[in-house]
Amino acid sequence: MNAFAFLIRRETWEHKGLYRGPVITTVVLISLVVLVLVRASIGGLLGAGITDNGLTVDTLAPHYVRAGSPIVMSLLYGIIFTVSTFIAVVYLLDSLYAERKNRSILFWKSLPISDSETVLAKLATATVLVPLVAIASVVAGWLILQIIAAVTIGSLGGNGWMVLWQPGVFFNGLAIAIKATAGLILWYLPLAGWLLLVSAWAQRSVFLWAILPPATLFFIERWLFGSRHFLDLVGDRLVGFQIMVRESASLENLISEGMQGSADVSVPEVVNQMVSFTKLLAEPGLYGGILVAAVFVTGAVFLRRYRDES
Repeated sequence: MNAFAFLIRRETWEHKGLYRGPVITTVVLISLVVLVLVRASIGGLLGAGITDNGLTVDTLAPHYVRAGSPIVMSLLYGIIFTVSTFIAVVYLLDSLYAERKNRSILFWKSLPISDSETVLAKLATATVLVPLVAIASVVAGWLILQIIAAVTIGSLGGNGWMVLWQPGVFFNGLAIAIKATAGLILWYLPLAGWLLLVSAWAQRSVFLWAILPPATLFFIERWLFGSRHFLDLVGDRLVGFQIMVRESASLENLISEGMQGSADVSVPEVVNQMVSFTKLLAEPGLYGGILVAAVFVTGAVFLRRYRDES
């Protein structure tokens, strides 16, 4: 266990972008919000914006709590996790390839650390550490933006204290983020395993090796059989996380009513009820994907263990 923790730490030493990326993204987003607010305040646009949207000083804080705060958290989650996903993909493609390219693999293989531990540590770094940093960044960014919103609303004469702390939005939003992230990790494990296998195999042009084999299989199937089953399989894997969302024709109405303050539950509560981790666990494709991921990761371990780098 100590060796595995050391390997995770090693990855953060060698790839500082793993945790810097989400943090920098959060700082940039907060800075943009502050700049927009300052610009709007100087131009006198804040007060005009309230009037144009049919709001008053008294209704500004309740409206932000119902609609603005959940939207802010959703946008933070979407943007930060998009950046984090890109970082994880680049890291997985580079993780095993880079140590062969700079020949540092010869040093690491001289240590009493198995190839299995090394490969699994890299997988855990991309699928556990990066998402945890992303969630922490979302939470920190949302809390800071809540303070900014409270100060802004208070300066306009509204009830800033009402905005400052919203446990319903926070805990429901956090529950959604954790469930969605855990589901995404499990669902995309075969893709992560494939990227690790490519990183262990490719001598150069790692990105092309990640794209060309699946594309070749698709064209061969299309040419020989006129079908597109492989493309559909990959497409379902790319967007299949949507199966976590419970089907409900009333979802749009519930959210609309919640934003208007007429629903029995808030927007975050509604969305939290709609995102079902149990529904994902009942999907057979999840377990097939995990099995495929195990095959890919085993292949990456085999290549790292038996390839001659001397």
